[in-house]
Amino acid sequence: MIIGSFGPFLAAGVSTYLESGLRETLRFYARAFNLRMGWVVFLLSFLLMPVLSMGAELLHSRLMHVPFVFTMTWARLPMAYVFLFFLGGTLGEEYGWSYLSDKLDALLPLKASVFALVAIWALWHLPLFFIIMPGLSQAYLPFYMFCLNLVAMRFLFAWGYHKGGRSVMSNMLFHTASNLAVSVVAVTPSAQYPAHDKYWYFIILCFVSAGLLWTLSPVRRARASCERALSGCANRADSSSQSFP
Repeated sequence: MIIGSFGPFLAAGVSTYLESGLRETLRFYARAFNLRMGWVVFLLSFLLMPVLSMGAELLHSRLMHVPFVFTMTWARLPMAYVFLFFLGGTLGEEYGWSYLSDKLDALLPLKASVFALVAIWALWHLPLFFIIMPGLSQAYLPFYMFCLNLVAMRFLFAWGYHKGGRSVMSNMLFHTASNLAVSVVAVTPSAQYPAHDKYWYFIILCFVSAGLLWTLSPVRRARASCERALSGCANRADSSSQSFP
């Protein structure tokens, strides 16, 4: 399963190589090492999702009059973060989703591009709904709830990605933080706690946060980046036509 999670990583690299060659492929992978995204984007990418999940847990504890429960100790956080970043889906997926984001942004209005990416992202996770194993919660979730959460999260990711200057690292930080968020507190349903109330609170908080960010600090996509994405596809088409007269 871990090996399979690197499909988007490999697909983005192969596509970039076929479009633009080895040098551009190396530049594409090197984009994650560009940490210039701004402090606000960095802090929100790194911290927002766990804060929202703890907010959902707090709402549940107050409304149901039950204790607030952490499901992970502070001592386990560093190693959990490293695992989730490298092997928990972040590194394997976000190069691919960043590549698709650039291509979709060049073809569609920005918000439509985000929705299109959500659809692809949801289909990518669909097989997990048929797998029951520790660490996976999809089997206990209705697919529509999962998709709603993906919409809210992808708009958060897209805000950081574009505000950070098409920052792949912002996407990676958001993705890791999202996986960590459902690990530090149990907001997703499980065999032991099948109720959906905490997950609904989490979804609502994600939507509110995304709405506030996109309203208070609107995203403006760079025209130049869209033109580069389209030119890559055009160059690929031209080379194909030259190879087959």
